[in-house]
Amino acid sequence: MEFVLVGPRELRAHWPRISDSLDKVLAKASEDWIKEDVYHAIKSGHVACYIALSDAGYAGLLVVTKAAAEFSGTPALHVWIAHNAGAEDVLEAGLDLLRGIATKEGIMRITFGSPRAGWARRFPLISATYEVPV
Repeated sequence: MEFVLVGPRELRAHWPRISDSLDKVLAKASEDWIKEDVYHAIKSGHVACYIALSDAGYAGLLVVTKAAAEFSGTPALHVWIAHNAGAEDVLEAGLDLLRGIATKEGIMRITFGSPRAGWARRFPLISATYEVPV
């Protein structure tokens, strides 16, 4: 799988595919963002968006940002959004890319949130966020 960075100048050309992926993420998960938030974050350079391409074509995307632990301030590379457009696991395939980005930036942690329980078998769970209806 190949990952292509979508910079602010290329965003408009790739937006239809990115937008479709975001629709699918929003349909499956309760998120606190809207697509316009993502567009603005990419366009302003606050996050990096990588589209994943496989032999079959568009495979999905990863949207990453730099974050810091709430109290210690320890930097992390945070996977804000991940989407698989096909059967291939984009996050799994992108781990080397993410490690490379983190290393280049001097960051020692990669974080992400997921409702998929299988990730807890592979990586240490730092914290969990649960929503309690009011």
